Amino acid sequence: MVSCLALMHSTHVLVGEREAFRFTACGLSIAAPYAAQGVFAADSATATCEQCRYVVEAQNRSTTPGTTTADPKSAITRLVEAGLNANDAEGLTAAMNAGPATGLANEERLNRGGIMNQNLAAPDALTARLRITELVDNFFGRVDRGESVADLLEEEAQFVTPRRTTQGREAFAALLLSLAQERRDKGRVARHFSVNVNVQDLGSGQFRVRSLAIVISLDSGPGAKGSMNLGDHDDIVTFDSSGTCRFVKRTVTPASQFLLSPLGDG
Repeated sequence: MVSCLALMHSTHVLVGEREAFRFTACGLSIAAPYAAQGVFAADSATATCEQCRYVVEAQNRSTTPGTTTADPKSAITRLVEAGLNANDAEGLTAAMNAGPATGLANEERLNRGGIMNQNLAAPDALTARLRITELVDNFFGRVDRGESVADLLEEEAQFVTPRRTTQGREAFAALLLSLAQERRDKGRVARHFSVNVNVQDLGSGQFRVRSLAIVISLDSGPGAKGSMNLGDHDDIVTFDSSGTCRFVKRTVTPASQFLLSPLGDG
């Protein structure tokens, strides 16, 4: 999910829908109730989000000369709806050839690693961004609900903050569960948001993911107060042979903190 602050001044390219979420070319995941009229442009040419236009233009440039170019919006929509879960080049080729995405790939491009390498599930830039933003949203959603994030982590995943460094999937997940329990014991509710997500391909199926995290914590009871914390995330994500992405490392650097007062206080 994304803060409305990130949407106020831009219109985006809608590339897909899954259950209650809408996905943009720049990687935003927007809950359906907040996907109001005016958030999405009629087409990529009229979108004011520079990242959306860049991603669509990059996809157009990557099309093999001499093939028929499918409309990127409709093609990507079909791929997102299909889940893009093929485990090898042959399966992905079949999935893409079944719909309007035929012009975006052919078996020759797949076999030489243009979209999905046979030996390593290294997705194209747009697919990687969609999956990574889903991973980030899923991670924070579980943290807010007090659920384990273990299956979202690599076995030797690290969690690094100025106060501690935690090594290993189980230790990482256990730490977040203990922090969630502490909040419940204090009657505190927290919500985590991730904005300004930047994805950099490091090669070999790994990506650097930088983002701004916003954490709003509110106490319960009369006169309850809360806080809003801002922090920079600098993470490493990897894709396995099946195309599933997980965190290798999450590094958090606090940026600022604001105290919140309950409504009605002077």
